Amino acid sequence: MEEEKVFYFEPSFRKVVEVLQHPLSTICRTSESFIIMEKDLMPLMDVLKKPVFQAYNDRHIVEQAKREIEDFVKIGFEQPLRIQEDFQKFQFLFERSPKNIFKSLFGEQKEAVLVDNISILKVDEEIGQYVAARNSIS
Repeated sequence: MEEEKVFYFEPSFRKVVEVLQHPLSTICRTSESFIIMEKDLMPLMDVLKKPVFQAYNDRHIVEQAKREIEDFVKIGFEQPLRIQEDFQKFQFLFERSPKNIFKSLFGEQKEAVLVDNISILKVDEEIGQYVAARNSIS
């Protein structure tokens, strides 16, 4: 299971590509819905009713255009994805509340914490993470 990200893009890469590619599909469907009128104009002729333009004959052009759209969106997403990746290392700052951090370090304390029961190494490690994050951000 992939770790849930605190920082993410909305709409997603896939959604942006779908929205930008949708007009191509609509144009193909619409253009194929126009039927030649010869049969209606000359009913005695033996002419099949078929689309005026058959996009499937040029499907490779449509597919190439869709690939190019996806390539351009990839280029557009590169820098934001790098920024997102940089911020992911600070995800731990958003995942735990100060109360939960305190509990993990000192346990469930209903009374004053005895200094003897505190793991100095654990506290130092936890504080070190936050200091490193602060230094990295500034």
